[in-house]
Amino acid sequence: MSSCKYEIVTERDKKILELIEKLRVVDVFTVDTILFSNTKTNRMCQKRLTNLAEFGRVKRWRQNQISQYVYFQGRKPGNLEHSLLVSHFVAHLYRLGAEVLKIKREWLIGEGIRIDLFVAYKLNDKSYIAIVEAENTKSFDKKYEKLEEFYLSGAYKELFPIMPKVICITNKDFKKRALDVITIDTDFNNINVLGD
Repeated sequence: MSSCKYEIVTERDKKILELIEKLRVVDVFTVDTILFSNTKTNRMCQKRLTNLAEFGRVKRWRQNQISQYVYFQGRKPGNLEHSLLVSHFVAHLYRLGAEVLKIKREWLIGEGIRIDLFVAYKLNDKSYIAIVEAENTKSFDKKYEKLEEFYLSGAYKELFPIMPKVICITNKDFKKRALDVITIDTDFNNINVLGD
């Protein structure tokens, strides 16, 4: 390694580090969409992420030579695909033109109910709060039952002024009853339903 190489941490780098801390796992798509939306290509984003990885500020991993890097801090999360789905959801919210006001990952909102993501956002001049679940491997049925009980019992009133929207990112069917759920496919082809 050349001795003249030195680390530069820019304001944008600090924002990248904050984003990784909030979302846990990101890739170039996520960071580029959220923080570099005014650039034509993702080259600048890739350069900043590479710099942060080379200087040990973040860790990166990829499955093989042709797959993209994912970036994280600390230990590599167990289910990277699942974590990336959650991060991609936030990036797609930005793409829709939403102003994301708050993000909270892995939040224990009730006994035995740990949600993947809580998000507060503004879209089309309306404010929303939402519980987001990503189910890329297993069925949403059990989590749905817990969230429905959380809703029907009124337990949500201890944390929220109203019951948050429930959004599930999945390609699998599940049984809906009293609790309304917005289903987004794992490719985010129908993400526009959030703007309706």
